Amino acid sequence: HGYNYTPMKYYGCYDFETFESVVKRGQEETIKDDLKPDAKSEIISYLHEFSVALAIKTPDGIETEYFCYYDYNILTNKLTKNPRFVEQFIQRCIYWTEQIRRWNIKEFKQNMGLSPESMLALESNKYFNEYLNKWARKASIFGFNSEKFDTQFLRKHLDEIAIKNISVLGDVSSIKQLMITNDELKTDLVYRDVLNYISKCSLDEASQSYGMAGNRVKGFFPYAMLNKDNLMEILLVEPENEQHIESIFPQSAFYNDLKQEAMSDEDYKCFKTEFMKY
Repeated sequence: HGYNYTPMKYYGCYDFETFESVVKRGQEETIKDDLKPDAKSEIISYLHEFSVALAIKTPDGIETEYFCYYDYNILTNKLTKNPRFVEQFIQRCIYWTEQIRRWNIKEFKQNMGLSPESMLALESNKYFNEYLNKWARKASIFGFNSEKFDTQFLRKHLDEIAIKNISVLGDVSSIKQLMITNDELKTDLVYRDVLNYISKCSLDEASQSYGMAGNRVKGFFPYAMLNKDNLMEILLVEPENEQHIESIFPQSAFYNDLKQEAMSDEDYKCFKTEFMKY
């Protein structure tokens, strides 16, 4: 057809935060691995979605949105539960797909460098329009290391908003790509794991190698102490001073079970400084 595919300039990124509910001793569950019939795994805890952040690259910069299990009312200083926040996040992603499609089409046309008269003539060519709409219809929302975690949270909420046109690349334990087709908007919302397209690295390394960050961007989250029983209490904390923060969030609360690593003194100091700001 004579047209060259070019990288899409506009896209989105998302990231979930979770909290853990530990299965009581004596109530652990044993499950079988379908791929390894002789292997068994014991479930000792479950991860629950707590919040999800969305960032969209737009022609005017980065647009951010935040969705949480709890909504905070600044006037009453109270939290109310919002169990449908993941569905709301998905709906907003569907909204953004149409915007991303339009921005990418406009960018594509500008990069062709044609005069207004030539572009007007080209836009009357149905083959050009078919090609362009096919190229731009997929709007990507990237997660980082999301195929085993974040995408799983999305998949279980799709039934709640009656989305039918869904395609999955991967298996039950690892979803490499989740695509939601919207025939009305003529768009495909595609959740992808960016680690399938770049070399294996940490989030900080990726942000410095492929983004604009000059230092670490990964924040600190007390996974080891946050659970469904103390979540409300912790979210309403208003720190008075550094000692108060230490009494609520001891350094041990940031122990990384996956890496078997304790939080460094330098990182703990950074967390306390950042926490006091907000």
